[in-house]
Amino acid sequence: MTEDATDEGGNWNCSLFVATKSWNKDEVTWNDAQAGVAWADTYAVKGAYSVPVLGGGDHNSTPVYLGPLPADSSWITVDVTSAVEYFVQNPDVNFGMIIKDALTQKGYFYASSKYADSTKRPKLTLSYESTGIIPVAKSGMTGVSIESLPGMFRMSFPHVGKYIAELHDAKGRMIATTSGIGGSAELSGFGKANGVAFLTLQFEGRSATRSVMMVH
Repeated sequence: MTEDATDEGGNWNCSLFVATKSWNKDEVTWNDAQAGVAWADTYAVKGAYSVPVLGGGDHNSTPVYLGPLPADSSWITVDVTSAVEYFVQNPDVNFGMIIKDALTQKGYFYASSKYADSTKRPKLTLSYESTGIIPVAKSGMTGVSIESLPGMFRMSFPHVGKYIAELHDAKGRMIATTSGIGGSAELSGFGKANGVAFLTLQFEGRSATRSVMMVH
């Protein structure tokens, strides 16, 4: 994750945490996650100790990143692989991340997704490798294979049978579906969507769900 930051003066450390509470981007403040819903007591990291601080966001006690902030008006890049992997495995608790001054005593300004200068808005860079074949054998669906291809998923079955395949995004919304009777099938129709999704395949009374990467 890369973010443009500006210091109001001084050299300081910042902490990046996984958020643990739902919040509204149009209503969030230092005190409230959304209108009428306050943040609970949170913790800022100070050296090897945790110092209780009221407000500013509910988050895990262990930061994804704790380190010095860059020079004034420059980019800071943080490896958030562990957080992204956690969100993929636990989509229901994906509340994003929270940036805080490690001492919560100093101001730092970060360009947001609505910042006037679009070149300074934050960005998340994903690097991944696709093996093409998605394992499903451990679910008991012996002889079933799923192949990831640009713009589609190709499924092969050990024999002709009834199947249903559904593709959902990280928020549980259905992106594409197909069903029928046959020895193979293709699931497409998700347009130019990219990123992590969840493919649920039912075949002859058995079901398996796997996280997949959509590419086009």
